[in-house]
Order: sequence, then structure tokens, then C-alpha cells
Amino acid sequence: MHPDDASAALRHVETLAQLGVAHVICHYDPRLGHDAETLARQVEIAIAMGAQPWLEAVVEHADDAGAAAEIDSLGKVAARLDHRFTTVLVSPAPDLKCTLPGSIWPPAPDAAKLYTAARAAFPGSRIGGGMFSFFTELNRKRPPAEAIDLVTFTTAAIFHAGDDRSLMETLECLPHIARTVPAIAKGRPYSVGPSAIGLRDNPYGEAPVANPANIRQAVNFNDPRQRGVMGAAWNLGYFAAFAEGGAAAIALGAAVGPFGVLSVPTSFPQPWFEGKGELYPVWHIVRGLAKLKGCPLRPLRSSVPGAVRGIAAVTEKGTELWLCNPSPNALEVRLPEGFARAAILDASSFVAASRQPHLLDRLTHDGAQTLSLEAYAVVRALRQV
Repeated sequence: MHPDDASAALRHVETLAQLGVAHVICHYDPRLGHDAETLARQVEIAIAMGAQPWLEAVVEHADDAGAAAEIDSLGKVAARLDHRFTTVLVSPAPDLKCTLPGSIWPPAPDAAKLYTAARAAFPGSRIGGGMFSFFTELNRKRPPAEAIDLVTFTTAAIFHAGDDRSLMETLECLPHIARTVPAIAKGRPYSVGPSAIGLRDNPYGEAPVANPANIRQAVNFNDPRQRGVMGAAWNLGYFAAFAEGGAAAIALGAAVGPFGVLSVPTSFPQPWFEGKGELYPVWHIVRGLAKLKGCPLRPLRSSVPGAVRGIAAVTEKGTELWLCNPSPNALEVRLPEGFARAAILDASSFVAASRQPHLLDRLTHDGAQTLSLEAYAVVRALRQV
């Protein structure tokens, strides 16, 4: 939740509450004029959504004493809010920009002292650290894991290339990241996100690329695929990789705005959408996966590795299966025995998906175990107990 999007999110908070998400990351950056009021509004939205508010705080001061005083002051502001932050993530402002290997790191507070100050300022909250930017930066500047409770980072989908194939191929590297993070976390849990197709920040440049023409290109801030069926497939694949990889928490995109799950008025074009709360396809992914929180996972493999991506979880009703076709070509998929009830999200159901928040709850039973999935289609299937 970025403060700039809070007012729009508040207007649609009853709809957003239907997502059932576990936590909302509330962003705070004093360099942008964020204050007690902007924090309070974000917390209000998180609570109205039935979610735990997490604080993501950028620390402006580069010296130890100044940073400690800044965090102490922020802790006092947070203590006056109606609800406390269950998790507090902190990062020095200089770490938001990349420092390439062999370069001199810019002045920044000592990480261990920074986390100690956060623990004192936010008693009872879980303290997290790492990078608000990409995994590459986390790997280059590893936090003192013994000083925190949680390691955090994000990744980027369209940093090196902006074409559709490259976008979906970024999913292939995620299992390798998931295997590496535990070595950095040293036994601590890790969280990932908020991550979306577009970039909320650009560690390697001044800012993400504005996209007034609504095109597919690298380093986009607002990317048209966030609002399409491809966005649903990518987000499912992203979540599945890190859920199977042991992430303690995963944050996908945002409520509204360039990384959102529903349409509100924006400064960039949204073809077909009118900005009146219409649902993007990714809405159904976030809502469906949020219902699986706390459920044990089952191993998911396909006869052709990488041909489909997804997740299988054991729920009270049975085993729930979510799959996506990550390619632009139609694909026939034979489900395991017993998965005869299914719902599909694809181009043909795009209009219905924009208007019906419970679309993928309607599982049909036609006895067929082989499904034809269009480009980037998503399927939800259930094998009942």
C-alpha cells in the first residue's frame, strides 16, 4: 500500500476485503513527505481488509545516531495509531540504490545497530531487514541475520527485457533464488515482495520508466500485462515458486494503482477498464491463493518440466490445484485422477472475471480430466475428500 494510492483503495475497501489477504505492507518514506496521517490511513485500510499491517520504513539518516533517533520518533508515531504493526521492515535510504560489485558502498547506518534501534522503538513487533529492492542487492549486501527476525527482498520481472517471453521466463530463476535465500537468512524465515510485473522502484536508475503509451517494455512502472490474463498467470507462477521454496510470506503487487488488482482512475491508460472498480484477472489469483494460507502443500510435477506452473494444497474440502499455462500456445493438460471439478480463467472469461469476484469458486463437473488451456490460462481444480 503506497500512500498515494490510499484514498482510492479506501473507496473500494469493501471489495478489497473479499480478498482475504493475510498482511498489507504499509510504505513509509520521510523523503516523500510521509507522516503520521499517511501511516494512519494505510493502517485503516489494512484493518478494514482484515489484514495485519506491516510497516516498510525507509530510514533517511545515514549516521547511526541520526538513524536511531529517526526510528525512535517513528516508533512513537506508530504507538499512537489504533493498531500496531505486527512486522516492521527497515532499510537505509542508500540501500534503495544498487552498488555494483567492486564499488564503494555509500555511507549508511550500521545494520545491526539499525535493527537494534527498531526493536527498541517497536516492542512486540517482528523486526525484518534485507533489501526493499531486488534479490541481487540482498545477495551483495547480506544483513546480519542474528539481529533480525525476518529477511526480506523483492524481485523484478521486466528489468532486463520487456517482451512476453522474457517476462514469463523470469519464473524459471525463482526456485534457484528460493534455494539461496536460506543461506543468507541463516535459519531465519524470509518474506518476498511486494512484487509485481512492473517496477515500483529502480535500483539501477533514477526511476522506473513511465509508460504513457501503454506498451510492453523493460523497466516499466505501469505495465499493461498487470491488467491482463498474462498477469494472472505470472502472479500464480511467482507465488507457487516461493511458496514451494519455503517463503514465510509473499506479497503480490498492491491493492490499486499500477500494481493493483482492481481498476481505479489513473494517470496512465487502462484500455477497456473504466476505473470504477472493475477486477483485473490477477484479483482471482490473489483471492484464491489467500484462501490457502496455512494449508500444507503437495509436490507438484508435470511430465514436461516447466510446461505448466502452479501449486497444490491440502484444504478441509480436499486437495486444491492451481495451474497456469505460461506460454502463448494452447496446451492440453491431463489432471491427476479425481480432479474432475474445475474452473478456468482465460481470454474467453476475461469480461466475466472483471465483474464477478467469485468466478473461480464455480467449479464445474463434466468428468473430463484433460483440459485445453489457452495462452496464459489459469485453472483451479479440486479433488474432494
